[in-house]
Amino acid sequence: MTSGTGAPARELLRERRARLPGLLREAATEPVLPGVDPRARGPLWTTGIGSSAGHARYLAEVLSRSLGLPARFVSTGRLAAGLGPEAGSGSLVVFSQGLSKNARFALTGFERWAEVFLVTAVTPDRGESTERDAERAAALEAYRQAGVRVVPFLGEPEFETLVRLAGPTLAYAAALRLAKGFGERLGRAEAVPGFDGERAARAVERAPRHVEEWLDAGGDLRALERGLVMVTSGGYGEAVQNLRTKVLEGVGCAAPALWDLLEFSHGGFQEFFDREATLVALSCADAAERPAGGFDSLASMRDPDRHGWLRLDSSEPLATAVFEHEAFFDAWLLAWLEDREKDPASWPGQGRDAPLYDRAPEVANASSSSWPSGAQASGGAALEASTWPEIEGRDLAASVAVVPLGSTEQHGGHLPFGTDTAIAEALAAGFCARVPGALRLPTLALGCADEHLGFAGTLSLRPSTLEAVIEDVLASLRVRGFERAFVFSAHGGNVEALARMAPARMAAAEPLEAIFFEGWAEVVDACHDLAVAEGIAPEAAGHHAGEIETSILASIAPGLVRGDRFEAGHAASRSEGASLFTPGFRDSVPSGVVGDPRGASAVRGARYLELWIDRLVAGYRAAKPGEKNRHHAKGMKKL
Repeated sequence: MTSGTGAPARELLRERRARLPGLLREAATEPVLPGVDPRARGPLWTTGIGSSAGHARYLAEVLSRSLGLPARFVSTGRLAAGLGPEAGSGSLVVFSQGLSKNARFALTGFERWAEVFLVTAVTPDRGESTERDAERAAALEAYRQAGVRVVPFLGEPEFETLVRLAGPTLAYAAALRLAKGFGERLGRAEAVPGFDGERAARAVERAPRHVEEWLDAGGDLRALERGLVMVTSGGYGEAVQNLRTKVLEGVGCAAPALWDLLEFSHGGFQEFFDREATLVALSCADAAERPAGGFDSLASMRDPDRHGWLRLDSSEPLATAVFEHEAFFDAWLLAWLEDREKDPASWPGQGRDAPLYDRAPEVANASSSSWPSGAQASGGAALEASTWPEIEGRDLAASVAVVPLGSTEQHGGHLPFGTDTAIAEALAAGFCARVPGALRLPTLALGCADEHLGFAGTLSLRPSTLEAVIEDVLASLRVRGFERAFVFSAHGGNVEALARMAPARMAAAEPLEAIFFEGWAEVVDACHDLAVAEGIAPEAAGHHAGEIETSILASIAPGLVRGDRFEAGHAASRSEGASLFTPGFRDSVPSGVVGDPRGASAVRGARYLELWIDRLVAGYRAAKPGEKNRHHAKGMKKL
């Protein structure tokens, strides 16, 4: 039935559900997400509002069940009231599919956390078409600049309807990838169930048939509106909390009760018994049914004249059984919406919830004590996020302007042209987080990359052009009274040009002290040493778009890595790799890849990045005060 009130909105939900299997298969190709080591940084806390609260509880249960971690759900309201953990007492994972304004209260008190992850479907490059979309993208960028680790997942925010079908399922997949990252940091990745995109996709595809089979066997389609009582065992209830939210938002009734099997007879059964309702028993492979046969006993306790019965057993463990149960409820809800000709784009009180829903903590207000603006964020001040009075008000004698250099060049078929620029931005943010008074300038996204011009899309500057740009930037800083600047490159092709920059070319910047990072070769060697220590062959670690560079990008921008395009590139030893980078690079390396990205790990990428930041900070601090216009850049190797 596709006619009647709300048909377009119902069609939208059907279309999103039809795309979901493909998105789940695609999500399975994304790299494991990096995680902190909770043993070293304290307990892990998870939070979210609405359906996102279900994902937060799910992650906490998966981590505690598979890794024995002290993972715990904490309400966003508790965090907003300042009643959460004490400063330095662990890490926080915030789930928010659409980054609603009131969900941002979870991110107040940023300084108390060792690290913060934000799992969201909002992305800055979504092509925002409305003011609301643009506002959420801007808020996301402010959080990212403040040091939040943004974990994007596939799909879309799904603002058009109150109930969401695709996003909740895809958020479970992101949670599993994040849990895997925690497992890797603990050396116990095998203990965390992996996300099987194909199996999850098949569960979604089968669900409508399962609903039809249940209805053919006497099931009641309208049991959703007449009342459900859900019962689980063995702690599985913590993983399926979103099913309650799905019924609440999709049907518009009170959220169903969710009971543990052992607790149900302590008040829940008595409240249920005198009314019409359907008991839904949910089980999975590793949530023990206690007592044995308890669900059969539960079925015998009901009055068949008033009480329906639906048993949904999954042979999957807790971490993956949720995909089956989400899929069944989605198919059930869609069938109910069609039968009732309900409009999911219209719901009671629509628009009247703005005083609470649109209430947000200040994020981009420089006067906010909880969340500074990008110009004052804990990840270091950023020039592009600042205003001129904020810069004029800085203590320039105590400041250092950080000039990151990137490039726009090919990185094989699996990494984007902006790889070096993205890495430079992450390095600059890490440097600024450690160096008081650092001001992060916009990354120069063009560099010396003529060896890659044989590949479509590569852009390159002449060395003289790069030198002139840097000279002009430093001169601009001098005019405003800056006394120190730190210049580094995340692209090896820039290093030779920097090394050739004679002190005379920097005369225009005096009395500014220009400190050029001189440890490029040492960074490359240290990354290769770490790769070997972790079992990566030197030929795989690579000199360009290999395991090292792919791992780094996977740790900072996993959505940009095309995991389905991983292929082994040209194999070269550590000593011979640099000789390949000539104007005929494409002739000798047709793929554009020197190394093998197939062993890439976002967790290991975070280690490479941390190592690199360590070298940058050490190089800056080793520069002697008053030693003007340093321009050393020892050695040139590629990454």
